[in-house]
Amino acid sequence: MNEFAIVVSSFVHPPPATQFRWFLECAIQAPILKDITDETLETCMRLSKRFRAQGLEMRCARYIQDNVNKKVPMVALCWLNWVLKHKFDRATYDACLPCVASASLTCLEQHRNMITEKLLADLLAAKLRTLYEQAVNVFQTIHSMDHFYVDVDRCPRCGRQREQSKVRVYASPCRKLLGCERCMKDYGCDIATKARRDLQAFYQCQHGLTALNDHTPDCQCQLPILANYLSKASSLENNPLASGLLS
Repeated sequence: MNEFAIVVSSFVHPPPATQFRWFLECAIQAPILKDITDETLETCMRLSKRFRAQGLEMRCARYIQDNVNKKVPMVALCWLNWVLKHKFDRATYDACLPCVASASLTCLEQHRNMITEKLLADLLAAKLRTLYEQAVNVFQTIHSMDHFYVDVDRCPRCGRQREQSKVRVYASPCRKLLGCERCMKDYGCDIATKARRDLQAFYQCQHGLTALNDHTPDCQCQLPILANYLSKASSLENNPLASGLLS
């Protein structure tokens, strides 16, 4: 009888963890390991770390990175907690953050027990900076709508008329002017030529204009509004003075 010996490892007696890792990565044809789904994701993440199955860990990480932005924010938050619980890499962690941050402010407040204080602060800071950019976008949209035109009998600036048709008159909010194309040929939109980062949104109160950005404090007259929302957010359970968190 011919005998054959096949060497598959340098281990004479592989430890159980190593044997199970081989079992996971090489032998099992079960869909739970080959085809990761939303339902099997957390199980696969736990197994990959428990038995140091790097191939399975990489597939879990890739699944999260490829699919998290397609999920609702609360699913992304669950995945983020799994990433933290099972100590996955920073790239997978970073991939979850934008979708979680897209949740409404009320939603984040309601689920703050699932979020660390530092992470909640980072999410709120990102939402606030996004809001500053959105305010600039609102201004750009309104400003572009103010650049309108109408067809009239006579240009109010130069008096130009046409025999068979009307004269098209353009409004320039940048120059606060009205005129036909001849009058306005040297007056383009000042904002259209600026990069987005060069634009700044403001809000107006009785004390003047205040910039909306991440380094300008709110006007003192906004303190009652801030106090109102802070009092609504506070409760006996999460009051740091009552719970001793500041001691």
